[in-house]
Amino acid sequence: WCGDAAQNLPWIHHLAQLNKDIELSLILRDDNLDIMDQFLTNGGRSIPKLIGLSADNEILFSWGPRPQLMQETYSTMKAAGMEYAEISETIHRMYAKNNGEAFQDELLTLLQ
Repeated sequence: WCGDAAQNLPWIHHLAQLNKDIELSLILRDDNLDIMDQFLTNGGRSIPKLIGLSADNEILFSWGPRPQLMQETYSTMKAAGMEYAEISETIHRMYAKNNGEAFQDELLTLLQ
């Protein structure tokens, strides 16, 4: 698992538990590349990806792999040539400090 999936999937699962109208289905990236390739992040198969579907399977939105706040930090650090370990540590500290608020805010915006 990647760190972003470990940080965000519990929030996604919790959301599905709170609302009986939300059906959560998980698919594995490497077993479903044809689907994954429809939802690339900057050309990469980053996970997790939350895909909102209507009752008739119309795509309503796509979110992921991380909140925009963390994505911007990740992109800036990567562009600066920083080591992956340092980037990962920084992002995970941000997740800990943020406690899911960025994810929740972004999801609420998508659902409105």
